[in-house]
Amino acid sequence: MGKRTCPAGADRVERPGAEALPSLTEREVERGGPVFPEGVGPLVRVADGPGGLSVWGVAEPERWGVEVHVMLEAGEDVGAVDLRLLGEVLARLDDVVAEARRFVGAELGVPEERVAVDAPEVDVYADGWMLRFTEGDLPICEPYGVGVVFEGLRPVRLEDLREAEPVGD
Repeated sequence: MGKRTCPAGADRVERPGAEALPSLTEREVERGGPVFPEGVGPLVRVADGPGGLSVWGVAEPERWGVEVHVMLEAGEDVGAVDLRLLGEVLARLDDVVAEARRFVGAELGVPEERVAVDAPEVDVYADGWMLRFTEGDLPICEPYGVGVVFEGLRPVRLEDLREAEPVGD
């Protein structure tokens, strides 16, 4: 498995007032199959990280076309994670990725057509989630990519991961 990052201590760039994507009214959305009532189906433990961090993933990552990591601090339970929101994010992944790209461009002053970020991953924590572009030609993307932190479906800040610690192998 490749390196994972833990954004603890990463620099944050906030942008209040960003638009949220509209909520889904129907959770049974087709994207390689229906969304499970819990949001994504079963989770499996995939790695351990620094400081007791445990990393979980979805049992069928190919179903979503993106890697999903649920990162829990020591003592946190998977039940603390909003799996319904995660299911909605995955069901609307194309819209979420497009919104995150627009947000990166707006925050960094880069025209949308020149925002060179790719290979998105969804990183979920007990207290929130971010979409992390693991590859990019922008300086902020070295070495671990750049994160876009969301509140629900609304991007609220960039997560500068240059000082993050690797998680896993």
